[in-house]
Amino acid sequence: MVKIDLVKHFGLVKKEFQKALERGMRKALLVLLEELKRLTPEDTKKMLASYRVVWVRQEGDKIIGTIWNDAEYAIYVEYWVKWKAFNYHKPKWSIFYSGVGNKTFARALDNKRQEILDIIARELW
Repeated sequence: MVKIDLVKHFGLVKKEFQKALERGMRKALLVLLEELKRLTPEDTKKMLASYRVVWVRQEGDKIIGTIWNDAEYAIYVEYWVKWKAFNYHKPKWSIFYSGVGNKTFARALDNKRQEILDIIARELW
């Protein structure tokens, strides 16, 4: 019979578990990034080129991954926020969105939610 001292090895198990979560989060962010690029309106070329993945970081007991877009008009395309300096406008004949914002991130996350969960789960097993 093999005995394992779990208290002795808990630190190692916890560290390996955390590494697996971080690997899964990195892979999931790349999948989400591709979906974001696919859903972003094509006429926002600077926005398409400005997506950045800020790799995973730990905050307390949470592992957080961030996708960032620093195009000055990204928030206006995403949420249809109007402000004098950046009043992003699509011609009326366009079908990209109808005045409530493109909601690219929310749609991408909805489309890829199960795939993201599967990726993270595979890293844990």
